[in-house]
Amino acid sequence: MAVQFFDLRRTGFVLWRPLHRDRAPALVIGEFQAGNPPTLVNRQRFDLAALPSHPDVFTISVNRCGLADGHVYHYWFEVTDSSPDRDGRRIVCTDPAAFTVETVPARLQRQKQDPWAEYFRLKQRFSSKAVAALDALRG
Repeated sequence: MAVQFFDLRRTGFVLWRPLHRDRAPALVIGEFQAGNPPTLVNRQRFDLAALPSHPDVFTISVNRCGLADGHVYHYWFEVTDSSPDRDGRRIVCTDPAAFTVETVPARLQRQKQDPWAEYFRLKQRFSSKAVAALDALRG
């Protein structure tokens, strides 16, 4: 069963985080306030939930976040740092699938199909070195 990644993004925040199931990612969201330094006001944090059919895909519905119309929000994902040279602390990262907000509706309408629709059906070969590296990430 394929994940309709961009369909999920129409109504929520979505992050694909392969092999990192130790602690679910979270959404960190708030409103940008200009200044010196600039700040994030009305900051909120929401745990994302894994899709039952795809435990590497995490999501939360926009409706669960209590966002108000007419406001501009900035957001990041809080994840466990998976770098082997670090201690596994939580860090924030930008949305790897994000586009400039003003371009998203037009871009989604131009899409003839979800570019991620066939992702989980792809047949790929991985070298034994790559498989060993993934196994090492699992612990």
